[in-house]
Amino acid sequence: MKEEGTYPKSSFIKLFDNKRTYFYEIIKEGTYPLTEQLHYTRNPKHPIPHNYVVKTQYGKAIYTVECSIEYVEKKPLYKICFGVNFSREVHSWETSTDAACKYYQEFNGMKEMEKNQNRDQSNKENKGKISGTLLFGLKLLSVERVRRTMSLDLKIRPFIDLGNSQKRRRILGLSQSILDIVERERDNTFHPDDQIKLKQIKFEIDDDVYDINFGKVNKIEEIKKIEAVVKSLDKGHISREAYRSLARIEDLPREKAVCDIRQKINAEMKKQVPLTLVDLLQPTKFEPIREEPNITDSEIITNMLELIGKGGQRRITDILNYIIPLYIEKGILIPRQSTLHIRISGDGHNVGRKVKHVMVTMTLLNDLNGLQKPDNHYTLVLYPGAETYESLKNVLTPLISDLCILKEKGFNQIGGNQWPVELYFSSDWKFLAICLGMNAANAQYFCPWCDCNKNGINTTSKKINKSMDNIKVYIHVLCNHVAEFLEIHHKFGLAAFSCSPVEKKNHMQICLYFQNTLKDGGNRNSRKSAILEMLEHENRQLYFASNRVPNFFKKSKKYRLE
Repeated sequence: MKEEGTYPKSSFIKLFDNKRTYFYEIIKEGTYPLTEQLHYTRNPKHPIPHNYVVKTQYGKAIYTVECSIEYVEKKPLYKICFGVNFSREVHSWETSTDAACKYYQEFNGMKEMEKNQNRDQSNKENKGKISGTLLFGLKLLSVERVRRTMSLDLKIRPFIDLGNSQKRRRILGLSQSILDIVERERDNTFHPDDQIKLKQIKFEIDDDVYDINFGKVNKIEEIKKIEAVVKSLDKGHISREAYRSLARIEDLPREKAVCDIRQKINAEMKKQVPLTLVDLLQPTKFEPIREEPNITDSEIITNMLELIGKGGQRRITDILNYIIPLYIEKGILIPRQSTLHIRISGDGHNVGRKVKHVMVTMTLLNDLNGLQKPDNHYTLVLYPGAETYESLKNVLTPLISDLCILKEKGFNQIGGNQWPVELYFSSDWKFLAICLGMNAANAQYFCPWCDCNKNGINTTSKKINKSMDNIKVYIHVLCNHVAEFLEIHHKFGLAAFSCSPVEKKNHMQICLYFQNTLKDGGNRNSRKSAILEMLEHENRQLYFASNRVPNFFKKSKKYRLE
């Protein structure tokens, strides 16, 4: 008969001639006992191994059995398991063919009991004998050759002298023996309902550590674990180099697998919340900033200057479509009952003496408990450059168009829900004044809400008398209007319009994303735009919240046996 296979590279072997075909999967190749204990098959003579397990498929109907040989008291015991999950078993102390004959008798009896099979046809197919040496795969010369190189006469070679494939086989062989012991002994120690499973063991040989995992890889669980790692890296803003160092110390997913999952999340989120990089009309020369700079790091300032003229945007409707299901699930929003109270905020952060990092965000005032968290303020627009009326008008044109539609028609969520919308605006005085096209704070008419002038600045009887169609409310230092704001918007309270979370978000993003050390390991040629990295980071936070990516996994309990 002809043998086809690449054993030991592959454990699958085919043995065939013109009439018969057998398929084998070598589970445990086994070893040969001492010469005086070794038994052989009849003509032709083949040595019979110890601790040998093979899965065999034969016949036109492709029947599958699991055959094993184990020396007990210097004599081979032949076993054949068959049926559903190999639940039925026959064995023989005589020969492999004797075990095969017993199997055939049992198999025929089992077939006769099946109601939906033709008894005569079944008897016809299974009539006769089958060779035990073929069923047990004892004629496989490739396995025999490997077996002879491993442990002839049980002369075990030192582990350090073995090749990689031999080391692997020895480790897996020992692991299989441990698994067999656990399977045999578990019912003596644990209740059947405990469902004990051996998941992993660890060996240390010559200062090398080997982890052996049992069972098939659960790809879904693996992906969830890597997503949790990506979430933790984003939360701590850990660089790739730092993660590589951690992975060398602790048993963590490889950095490439983490990078692949991050890119997959980015690509998936860009389909639902697209990111747009736009060229902005910016002056070639900047007026010096008179206020104290918030950021003085020279490296951050240099990187910021390189990106002037580039801005990033996300549409407010895309973000609403993504976050509204989360707010409904939390019970914050109720379809056909709630109104979307959308607060737009803006902040310009001084980077050095010339440039600002400008951010425009949105949040839902419906979530009063989450308004002080920077992550609940979703970035709509980012750009480095001048904080002027012309720049804001240029970059905010798409947002203004969306806000006009939301104010007039409400928000038509994908899926059918229609939401009424109320718009609010909150920022510091300077950003608000720039949006309104007003002059500086020392102008003759400085107040956005009333007609108070510099000469009447101490007057406390001024009321809101300007139209606020575009901007609903702002917590201003002018105490004249605070009482009115509280009266009009008492259901939200003062804290709901605090700009502190937005300012904190802006400051953190500048410090974290405009440093060379965090940008692809410092490789200048492959660095992304920091604006794009910020928006991708925010998209990933939406993904983690929507897909309930856990912050941690339940850790195993550890015991030590000394």
